[in-house]
This record gives sequence, structure tokens and C-alpha cells, in this order.
Amino acid sequence: MLCTHKYKTVNTISRRAHKEGSKKYKSGFEEADAIGIRILVARQQQCIKCQKKRTTIEISKTQFESIIEKLPSKIPNESNDEVLTKAENKVRTYLIKVSKGLVKTRHKNKAMYKEVWNLIYPARQFGRGNTNEVVEWIVNISNFDTDNGNPPLNSLVVRGDTGMPGGSWDEWKEYSNAPFKNAEEAQLACWDYWK
Repeated sequence: MLCTHKYKTVNTISRRAHKEGSKKYKSGFEEADAIGIRILVARQQQCIKCQKKRTTIEISKTQFESIIEKLPSKIPNESNDEVLTKAENKVRTYLIKVSKGLVKTRHKNKAMYKEVWNLIYPARQFGRGNTNEVVEWIVNISNFDTDNGNPPLNSLVVRGDTGMPGGSWDEWKEYSNAPFKNAEEAQLACWDYWK
């Protein structure tokens, strides 16, 4: 049976307590600060029925209104109904710059998954578990581009050890309408198109 959650607060930490040395929620406060959000209070809550946990935060009304003002985060695609989120649009712009050689990366004209992650989350350490989120961004971006006749930028996102895309690019290729036989061909098309 589905639980209709009823939460109770089990732990609360204020910004002041965090600044005085509390390690609880430290990364959450610092990540929020890095993207310009000032958390006033963080609360850990737990459902009294199923024990599911969640964390809630409080910010000032002024800051909330400022965030809401900036929200047009979906950018419509002119040729179809696909949209890119604000993060995906930022990654797309970054990958175009990488393709042109305007951004210094470990692998020339390519970006590692970690480098893409750090663009969106500069204060959060990258780990293997974050690869799926990066893959989701670049797949959406490449679907957006190939639907508009552009080469797929996900071919430029590579593993640090090989300098080539992971297996996720091959899986994406199976279901895309991109005309490229392999990642190398798609990379050459990106470098030529975005030069």
C-alpha cells in the first residue's frame, strides 16, 4: 500500500550553527552558497509511518522571489517541441566552445564527464555515480541538435582514460537518427561544423 507521508522534524541546523563548525549538512550549505543560494535553516525530516527521510531548507522570501524571477529555464526548440533546461543549455554552449578549441580541457577539443559536471556543480566533487546525470544532459542536447540537423555534441564528451566517449554514446547512437557510423566520425563533424 502506498504511504501518504506524514513527516516530523528529527534534526534542525541553522546557518549560524553550520558556520560555528557543525559538520552536519556542511556540503549542502557550501553547495548552495556556491550557486548563490543562502540557506537560513536546514531540517532533516522522517515519515512517521514508513521512515522515509527528506531534507528541507528555508531561504528568505526576497531570495525566493529573486530565484522565481530568473526561472525561464526552458528554451523552446524552434523546429519541434523539445526543450533544453537551463543546465543543458549551459552545457551545450560549453561543448560548442570546447569543439572550437576556446576552452582548455585535458583532451583537446573534447571534454571529460568530470569537466562537464564541474561546469554545473563547481562545488561538488565528481564521482562515478554522477556520470548518469551528465549522460542525461548530453543525450538531451544531442537529440536537440540532431533533430535540427546539427552534429551530436555528446560525441565530444569522453572518458579521462581513453579520450573517447563511454558505451553510453554507442547506446545513444542505436536510437538516434544521426548519420554517423562511429564516435570519431561524429567528432570530426562537430569540429568542422562548429569551427
